[in-house]
Amino acid sequence: PANPGDYDFNVTSPAMVETLRAAGIKPSETYGVYKTKDLERSFPALDAFQEKWSGILGRDVNFVGYPAAQARDATEYVVRTTP
Repeated sequence: PANPGDYDFNVTSPAMVETLRAAGIKPSETYGVYKTKDLERSFPALDAFQEKWSGILGRDVNFVGYPAAQARDATEYVVRTTP
């Protein structure tokens, strides 16, 4: 397509939430999620991942932080890791 869509990765982690909370960062009042820019500033590895894969794929790659796990829609792919 002439204007391909972006990729949004929804992430949730108790450690992520605690790190953001300790930094005084709250979820967006409008959407209830942590803003991409807050994740980029707080987690440089995510920012580096976004930049690398945006270049490789030719479209934006973004992370959206959820304060708690969300029910998934059948159109989404879910990738889970365990520590």
